[in-house]
Amino acid sequence: MKEEARVAKEHYEAYGTQLNQNVLQISAQVRNGLIKWSCFGIFIFFSFYFEDFFQICKKF
Repeated sequence: MKEEARVAKEHYEAYGTQLNQNVLQISAQVRNGLIKWSCFGIFIFFSFYFEDFFQICKKF
């Protein structure tokens, strides 16, 4: 009985470790994706901002 309990414990510890690694990997992928989209959004915002700025400057 103790042997079965030990084997089961090792199995679930290994499963938990693998699950944790998967969660960390997915989190990193999501974070990288959000950073890329955030940078793209900032670029688009400043593109419109500077376009308006240059249009105003052309008037002077």
